[in-house]
Amino acid sequence: MKLLLTTSLLLAATLYCNAQKDTIMVDSRNLAVKDLHFGKSTYLIYAKSGKDKPAQNQTLVQMDVAKQNDVVAISQTWFEKDTVSHTALSLLRANDLSTIKHDYWWKRTGQKISLDFEKKTANIEGKMTDAQKEKYLKDFNAAVESNHFVNWHADLTMFPLLPFKENVVFKIKFYDPGYRVPNFEVYKVKASEKIEGIDCWVLEYTLPRNMGYQRFYIAKKNKEVIKEEDSFNGMFRIKLKMLVSE
Repeated sequence: MKLLLTTSLLLAATLYCNAQKDTIMVDSRNLAVKDLHFGKSTYLIYAKSGKDKPAQNQTLVQMDVAKQNDVVAISQTWFEKDTVSHTALSLLRANDLSTIKHDYWWKRTGQKISLDFEKKTANIEGKMTDAQKEKYLKDFNAAVESNHFVNWHADLTMFPLLPFKENVVFKIKFYDPGYRVPNFEVYKVKASEKIEGIDCWVLEYTLPRNMGYQRFYIAKKNKEVIKEEDSFNGMFRIKLKMLVSE
């Protein structure tokens, strides 16, 4: 019995050590910034009420990643039908991709917000109650005082820079400017999979309370996100990278 217990404890310790080795805390030291893709890209987003259902609510997202001296500028424009529904501009430090400034506007809220993480200022235009504004500024100040975080709004640009390997788990300190506070999120490399002959890493994020998932398919050779699949309450949202962009 003693031998069996000792063996079990050694096995548990080995498994724990292996699990620890397979978990990577992502920060500026292990992001392959040199592999950052510059230039224009376009993604098509659409929803489906089931795996085999037709596409609906199409959105076209145009992105441009450019380097300006020591700054990486990521601009996004979202089109729904015949109107612009969202714009964003993220300015990141080129050496570690930390956020310098983030400006955004959403048509659905009418809010136009500019966040400056160097000057520690937030300019808010549009409707917001006093309670909402107080919470917003509290979260923003927490982000300002936080150590290095990754801008969640630039996830498609950042994911290909991760140090991928089979079965690895990434803990990423993400902050989506304007929403919540910086928090460690867990992403798991589920497997390798081919899409139209393209060998991809499959990166998965489980939504809180197991309400669904997000899967990102990252081309190993070209190091770019070519597909995202989200599932929530039986609904699906698909994001596909187009071959060419305007």
